[in-house]
Amino acid sequence: MEEKKKTGFWRKLRLGARDFFSPKEWVKTLRSVPGMALALITVANILMNVLANKSIIELKIPGTDSYWLIQDAGIFLSWIGFLVGDLLVKNFGAKHAIRVNLTALILSLFVSALLAVVGVIPGTWSPEFNYQDASIVQAVGESIDAVMGNVWYVILGSAAASACGLIVNNLTQELILKKIEKRHGEKYRGYLLAAGLSTIFGQILDNFVFAALVSVHFFHWTWLSAFMCSLDGAIFELVIEMCFTPLTYAISKNWDKNHIGVKWMAKEQGK
Repeated sequence: MEEKKKTGFWRKLRLGARDFFSPKEWVKTLRSVPGMALALITVANILMNVLANKSIIELKIPGTDSYWLIQDAGIFLSWIGFLVGDLLVKNFGAKHAIRVNLTALILSLFVSALLAVVGVIPGTWSPEFNYQDASIVQAVGESIDAVMGNVWYVILGSAAASACGLIVNNLTQELILKKIEKRHGEKYRGYLLAAGLSTIFGQILDNFVFAALVSVHFFHWTWLSAFMCSLDGAIFELVIEMCFTPLTYAISKNWDKNHIGVKWMAKEQGK
């Protein structure tokens, strides 16, 4: 009996993976979900990698070499993927929200690769014309090239962290939302609670994975810094996202009212 249960679990896992990665189903998701959602997440991911080059806050724990708060400018956009993901989970389900997020991630990696190519192509950036000193002109050009190209471990570490965080966020939100709506019906408070709890889990994981893969090994952070900054960043991102949650809930109701994705979802339920 126990052996049958194990076999059944792995069979379901294989079938689930086959369905999730099916090109036909993936295309169906992208055709059914509003394109603006994919565009918004993609642009946010691209700009986040560029803005991450600028550090805006660095606060150390007194008497130690560890930081309790480090933030780069990318934090102003990092919450967008989670916010749009909440909306997609609400109307289409976690599986389809994850597909959209991963598609946006792949597109952003492609654009990052193009920016890296631009960074190594010889040429003159417009800000260089503001200076006459040759050494300053060279320094300005090299700095812009470095920002455009970024570094491979930051790009890949950010991609891995985002994938982990968004997948956990989407799955957690769907689980919580289903339980709440089963007991109390579909209400804004339930959506807010599910979005908030899933976001804090997802953001902490996102921040910590990036810190573990990149900051600890390449920037020489302590593990205390990695933990503290992951928690602080998640709280800050959660506060920003919660400010926009009423808007995403209103958009969700508008999608319901205008039957966006209804025919497609009916086919999904009829499988």
